[in-house]
Amino acid sequence: MEDSYQQAVQNQSYVLKGEVFKFSEKEATMEGEPRKRKRRKANAAPDVSAEEIFDVKHMQESVTKLLEVCPLRRLSISAAENIDVNAIVEEPTVFPKFHGQNPSTSPVVTTFVGRQFLIPPKSVFYNDDIRNLSNILPNGEKFDLIVLDPPWRNKYIRRLKAVRTELSYQMLYNEDLAAIPLDEYIHEKTLVVIWCTNSNIHHKAILETFLPKWSLKLLAKWFWIKLNDRGSLVCPFRDVGQKQPFEHIFIATHQDNVGFRFQEEFLMSIASIIHSHKPPLFELFKKYLPTENPRCLELFARYLYPGFTSVGLEVLKLQDIRLYDLQTKRPNE
Repeated sequence: MEDSYQQAVQNQSYVLKGEVFKFSEKEATMEGEPRKRKRRKANAAPDVSAEEIFDVKHMQESVTKLLEVCPLRRLSISAAENIDVNAIVEEPTVFPKFHGQNPSTSPVVTTFVGRQFLIPPKSVFYNDDIRNLSNILPNGEKFDLIVLDPPWRNKYIRRLKAVRTELSYQMLYNEDLAAIPLDEYIHEKTLVVIWCTNSNIHHKAILETFLPKWSLKLLAKWFWIKLNDRGSLVCPFRDVGQKQPFEHIFIATHQDNVGFRFQEEFLMSIASIIHSHKPPLFELFKKYLPTENPRCLELFARYLYPGFTSVGLEVLKLQDIRLYDLQTKRPNE
């Protein structure tokens, strides 16, 4: 899946620097060590479902079999230049509400709030609160593919927010997410893809609240298996409730659509060292979309992708030009 990070135009392409995927020796060691389990209060009921236990066991068995057929190896990434990726991402910048676009077929580099950002071709973006979606997007606009990576409430972000407010994004309650009028932007053959953590509470919210509210039905649930640059899992499989080396991808469509058939899939890729940085999914779904130039929307976007309309409070966060290498290809390559 690493090639999907590439933003290519004619004989030039911008590729995220190798440091974005470079785990330090310390990080690799820490990720590989099992964590000490906290003692649960005597009267506290375990927040664990049979579905969660099944998911972890099923995933571990499936990945083990997969690795027997295709053993992991140390994966190559672009040469490191010893830049501090997290320092760039965490650089405090106040973005106002704004709307931008690049209607051309070539990427452009623009200066905004004192920094330079890479704007991919055929991209439209709104730096605004998703809860204003009805006022942001034109009425009646429909999309063929909609991707959501919601800021799920979790302990890590709450701890981060308590220490350094400028480094944490705005978490939303599930009630806020359910209130998004997503059904206004889907047609009968729209594919909706939702990234989700391993929380059973959030899974239930998707299946029992979000999908019915948006007139959607579940097609399949995929799993993203996260590797480090050494070709190993970012952490071992652990007991339910602890950090796992995978995340969930829920795939849905309009409840009246009978044309799609999906099965369970396992996606493996090198994970970014930037928190909550997900790999682009367009290349995996474009064959299911109705046209060669589909209309695509990403909500809670933290980076831009060619051909997408992106909405979120951090749409340019990972477009800082310092995170990219410019590669020039020869005409015959």
